[in-house]
Amino acid sequence: MFMILAIHINVENVLPNSLLLKINYGVACIGIPLFFMVSGYLFSRKDIDLTYIKMKIQKIFIFVIQTCTLVISILCIFDIIRYNHIRSLDTLLFSYLSWIIQKGVMSHYWYFASMIIIYFLLQGLVRIINSKYFGYTILGLIIVSFLFFLLDCFYSFERVYIPQTIRLWYWLMYFFIGAYIRLNDKLFERIKWPLALFMSGLYTVFQIITQNALEEKLGHLGNEFFFGSIFCMFYAVSVFCSCINNHNANNDIICSYLSRLFLPVYAFHILIYRFLKQLTQMIIGIEPNADYVIILIVYVCITLTVCIFLMKIPKFKNIMRI
Repeated sequence: MFMILAIHINVENVLPNSLLLKINYGVACIGIPLFFMVSGYLFSRKDIDLTYIKMKIQKIFIFVIQTCTLVISILCIFDIIRYNHIRSLDTLLFSYLSWIIQKGVMSHYWYFASMIIIYFLLQGLVRIINSKYFGYTILGLIIVSFLFFLLDCFYSFERVYIPQTIRLWYWLMYFFIGAYIRLNDKLFERIKWPLALFMSGLYTVFQIITQNALEEKLGHLGNEFFFGSIFCMFYAVSVFCSCINNHNANNDIICSYLSRLFLPVYAFHILIYRFLKQLTQMIIGIEPNADYVIILIVYVCITLTVCIFLMKIPKFKNIMRI
C-alpha cells in the first residue's frame, strides 16, 4: 500500500526532479508485482470452483461501479463549486469503462481488470500450479517477461501497443512465483530483511542507471517498464519472503489493520493527490529533495487520515469489500 502511494506521489507532475524522487521510484517499483504475488500465494492451496470465481468477479464489478460513481460525484461537485459547470456527459460515462484500458479518472483501476482476467483463468492456473509443468511454466514466463523488457529497451513496445491490463506475462509470472514460494516455503525461509534491503539498493541503482541511459531515446520510463527485469524479480521475491518470514503478534496486528485500509487508499489516493495539487505548489520551492520528503509525508498522512475516517462510516465500510 505504501509503495503504491509512493509510486503516484508525482501524479500531477508538480514535483521537481531530484535524486530522492528517483530513489523513491526505485524502492517502490515492486508494489504492483507484490499484489499479484500475494494473490498467487493465497490461491495456491485453495479449492476453486466456478461459484467462487463468479462471486469474486461480481464483487469487483460492484466495487468498481460504486467507487467510480462516488469519485465522479465528488468531481462534479468540485467542478460546480470551482468552475460553475461539470465535465461533459461523455467523459463522465466513459469513466465507467475506461479504467479497463488504464484511461480516465480511474485509470489506476486497471489492476482490477487484470485481476478479473486472472479470476477467469483461475481454475486453469490452479491446475498448472499442481501439475508437473509448474516449474517449466514459471521459467517460460520469466523468459518471456525478460524478452519484453529487452524489447522495451529498444522500442518502448509495450508502452505504445499494450496497456498494462493485458500484460499477462508479468502478472501471471508474479502470481505463479507467489504460489511457488507458498508450496516451497522451506527453500525461502532464510531470506530476511538484510537481503531485501540489499536488493532494494541494488535494484534502485539499476533502475536509475537504466533510466538515465534510455531517457533521451525513450523519454520518461515508468516503473512498469522494469517489471520484466531480472533485478526487479529478485527484489520482489526478497521483499515478499522477508515479509512472510517475519511473523510475530505485533506485525500481524499491524498488517491486519493496514489491510483493511488498502481498498479505500487504492480507490481514493489519486483523487486526494489531485485535490492537494495547489497545496503542493505552495510547499515546493525549498529544495528538490526536501520538497519530495515534505510532500511524501503530507500526502501519505492526509490520505491515511481521510481513509481511516471514511472507514468509520458503516455504509462506506460496506462498499470497501471485495
